[in-house]
Amino acid sequence: MAVFFFACYNRSMKILLSNDDGIDAEGLLVLADALKNEHDVYIAAPSGQRSAYSHSVTYFHTPNKAYRCSIPGIREAWAIDGTPADCVYYAMCGLFDAEFDAVISGINNGRNLSSDCVYSGTVGAAAEGTLSYVPSIAVSLCGRDLVHYHTAAMVLKDVLVDFLDDDRNLDYMLNINVPDLPYEQLKGFKASVFDSPIDYRRPITVETLDADTLLLSLDRPGPARQKHVRLAEGDAGAVSDGYVSLTPIWFDMVHKDCMENVRKLEKLFRNR
Repeated sequence: MAVFFFACYNRSMKILLSNDDGIDAEGLLVLADALKNEHDVYIAAPSGQRSAYSHSVTYFHTPNKAYRCSIPGIREAWAIDGTPADCVYYAMCGLFDAEFDAVISGINNGRNLSSDCVYSGTVGAAAEGTLSYVPSIAVSLCGRDLVHYHTAAMVLKDVLVDFLDDDRNLDYMLNINVPDLPYEQLKGFKASVFDSPIDYRRPITVETLDADTLLLSLDRPGPARQKHVRLAEGDAGAVSDGYVSLTPIWFDMVHKDCMENVRKLEKLFRNR
């Protein structure tokens, strides 16, 4: 049996919840229910499925309708016809009369490991919170037939206060991936890096509609395939071994180890 010890707390906070699976998603509702008795919980989430929307936004070129929702114990909830990042942006810019202590995106219906995060609307919503100078967390449940959303909610509650007490919590967003196991079967927590990239290529169908138009579609999603050997501290390996993966993510996409490779290209410039 795994036993975890964390600081006790009884501090009430204003927490914004969002996701990319839609406002009716089980993971979001389980998380809201787990937090509502201790905190003031607000929800701004997409009106429908918005997985793999990454950090895309529409707010700057189109208005988005928002629909008030009644969720027991929640201070205020809105379903928005926008992307996950749209939802958090609106929440930060006047949708609610509240200053938030934290943004939590999830519990996602499925993994957000390694290069999944490039696509993830769950991570995109958390990233929008960080850009708004609010400490932000993305939390996902990993497995095939997902059932243990309450485990992920308990994990989130375990780490929330310590993350908020970190004086560098605006220097990163925290990406949490939880194995789909009962809480007592978790082996522990692991600070993890991104594992090696995933190969997302799948067969597609190409249908000719007319001489100048094709219809392109994915045959079947299929399981993600790991492209390379997993890293010793990789997030995918940690979850596969029964650990909760905790990964700090930041916006700097510069591969600093390759700067010298690129500096070799400087000499290719010719003065004219």
